[in-house]
Amino acid sequence: MTIKNNGRTAGQKNQRIRSARSVKKRMIGNASYTLVTITGKTTMPKEKPLMQKEKLLKAVAFVKALNPLLYITYRFTCEKMSFHKCAMRHVLNWISGNPPNMVINYSKILVASGNRFNTDRAAAKPVGDTILFKWENDLIPKDYATDKAVLVAYCEALNKCIFTTMGPPRTARKAQLPVAEFRGRAVHTWLSFITADGKQVADSIYTGKLIIGKYRLRSTAKQKDL
Repeated sequence: MTIKNNGRTAGQKNQRIRSARSVKKRMIGNASYTLVTITGKTTMPKEKPLMQKEKLLKAVAFVKALNPLLYITYRFTCEKMSFHKCAMRHVLNWISGNPPNMVINYSKILVASGNRFNTDRAAAKPVGDTILFKWENDLIPKDYATDKAVLVAYCEALNKCIFTTMGPPRTARKAQLPVAEFRGRAVHTWLSFITADGKQVADSIYTGKLIIGKYRLRSTAKQKDL
């Protein structure tokens, strides 16, 4: 049985146990062992914690810019977890690279997450200072007709998001999002749908990277002109 005495561990007869620096060799029966003194401090590789820190900072900045949107499109996604933490966990999965060049794979990001059906085909393109979204509306149940379009544009250079969760109904098949503030800048775009009561939402579809006021830069492979 050991006791503690002013932070010092003691054995039988309250003898002080010597530190590794002072013990060289001990005998147990006919066997012996040697304690090897470790000098200096042991440290983890510097790259790993730095990478984790930069990855976290990248995710925090992005999610913070989308917070007002995510409150609506993620609040019913994860049980027993806040919408912010739920979104952070998702975004962290799609950040790669090495500091200081960490990148987010925006084509994999869901800015809305839920069980509602979205659409099989969607596209977006810049039209002046707006983004024109188009989508197919085939073979959907009647109760889906009143769903509202969720239109999202994110500018990484400004770390700012412009969105609406009150777009036209699915049956409109197209909608425009004013983004004059992003003129001349690259933006990432997504399309989703939300029920009239706001309780059900569809997984967002990435509708491409665009340059506002100039030309279409890139869209996902599945998209075709609608």
